Amino acid sequence: MTQRAALEQRQVENLNSSDDGRNWRRTRLRDVTSARHFLIDLNEPTANGLNARNIDFEDAFAPPSEDSDEPSEMRRFTDSMPSSDVFVTIVTEMHRNAERTWKPNDIFDIDALSVGVAYCDAVLCDNDKARPLNVRRVGDRLGTRVTSRLVEPP
Repeated sequence: MTQRAALEQRQVENLNSSDDGRNWRRTRLRDVTSARHFLIDLNEPTANGLNARNIDFEDAFAPPSEDSDEPSEMRRFTDSMPSSDVFVTIVTEMHRNAERTWKPNDIFDIDALSVGVAYCDAVLCDNDKARPLNVRRVGDRLGTRVTSRLVEPP
C-alpha cells in the first residue's frame, strides 16, 4: 500500500508540474485516472483475455477521434465494471486536490470501497470518501447506499 500511495503521490506531482497537468486536472481528469487504472491494474489481465480469444487490442479499444468529447473505449470499459467505476471515481476526486498527500490508508480505503460500494446494499465510510461517491452518484448507479453517518434504516 505504501508503494501504491507513493505512485499516486507522484501523479499529484506530475499534475502539478506543468500547465498541461493542471489543465488535465480541470478538464479530463477522469480520463487520465481511468487510463492509469487500466495501464496499472487491468492491462495484463485484459491482454491475456484478448490474446486467448485472438482479438487485437486495437480492435477492442479504438482510439477516440481528436475532436471528440466522447469518453474513449478504454474509459467506457473501466466504467462498465462496478469496482473499477468506484475506484476511478474516488481516485479522480482525490486527485482534484492539488495539495493532497496520499497515505497507505487511502489505498486500503479505496480497495475496500471498490468492492463494498460495487457489491453491497449499504456502505458506511468516512466523509472524505462518501462525499465524492455521493456527489458523483456512484451509489445511485450501483444501487448502494453510501453514508458517513450511522442512521436508522428508512
